Amino acid sequence: MQKSTTAFLSSKGNYSTFSFNGTTLTFLTSKNLERYTKVKKWDNGYIVVMAKNKSKK
Repeated sequence: MQKSTTAFLSSKGNYSTFSFNGTTLTFLTSKNLERYTKVKKWDNGYIVVMAKNKSKK
């Protein structure tokens, strides 16, 4: 069986989910997070991303 080379990062509500190669991590995020815009670095379990937050009105 071939290992996957694609990772998935998503958010819903106050939680984000990161999935890769059959492992899924769920963690708390800001309630103001609108979406992730770019993965800048991903190495040895450490991920750096750019994100867009909701505007406060």
